[in-house]
Amino acid sequence: MTRLDIAYEEVEDLLENEDLSHQMKQYRGLQIHQIDIFRTNDLIQNDPGRYVTIEFSSLDDHDVRNDVSDVVCDVLKPMLGQYGNKVLVVGLGNQNVTADSLGPDTASKVLVSAHLSEEIRAGNPQIAVIAPGVMGQTGIETAKIVRSICQSEDFELVIAIDALATKSLSRINHMIQISDTGIHPGSGVKNKRMGLNEKTLGVKVISIGVATVMSVEHLIQEKLHEMGCEDRKCNHLEDLDMVVTPKEMDEVKLHLSEVLASGINRALNHNFNQL
Repeated sequence: MTRLDIAYEEVEDLLENEDLSHQMKQYRGLQIHQIDIFRTNDLIQNDPGRYVTIEFSSLDDHDVRNDVSDVVCDVLKPMLGQYGNKVLVVGLGNQNVTADSLGPDTASKVLVSAHLSEEIRAGNPQIAVIAPGVMGQTGIETAKIVRSICQSEDFELVIAIDALATKSLSRINHMIQISDTGIHPGSGVKNKRMGLNEKTLGVKVISIGVATVMSVEHLIQEKLHEMGCEDRKCNHLEDLDMVVTPKEMDEVKLHLSEVLASGINRALNHNFNQL
């Protein structure tokens, strides 16, 4: 079974049981799913922990962007717990690839304060930001770069931001996932990379991801299902090692990075204003 980036897609057809809990609510017209995975099994590959997904329509409307930013902030705050005094925000992804640059773009909008005195920070945490690139650019596992920085600078918490792969066309650019379990970069596009989590980094990791791409394999499967042709045999779909993203990704990514950065800034800084 292939591990899916988005936990909701892994459990949406499963009933609650001793291995998972799934709660859904509406907030300002947004649909929010809170999924708690207690243990893995043959059907659940995602790591145990809490996954909150936020579904929204277009981000063209300013009020919708504010609502989504509100939810991002509200979900993050309880996850921070006692870990929010010295925070490293990591923008994962390749800045040179539009659909994979959400992490670096969001990180660039996060308020940096680790270099400021306690008096200037006025009770807010020390926040540092990096965008380490991808292994194809650096030749080094991203998790190892982040771990080295955490160890040398004594960070208490990592917030990792990344683009995710979805198996549903309707969810591209319409779903945010926030988790307290960390993240496995590239897992949704079959890249085997070292995970960023508490075990590998030695510090608490919160991940924030947005569905920005879809594999051609899942796209074909979804379209065949919509046409009632799911019984049609298509050999070697798993060999189609390609992903797709909408042509308007540049514009949408600008809104997404603003929404995520605003939610992060407000969750970490008590005096940060709304979008």
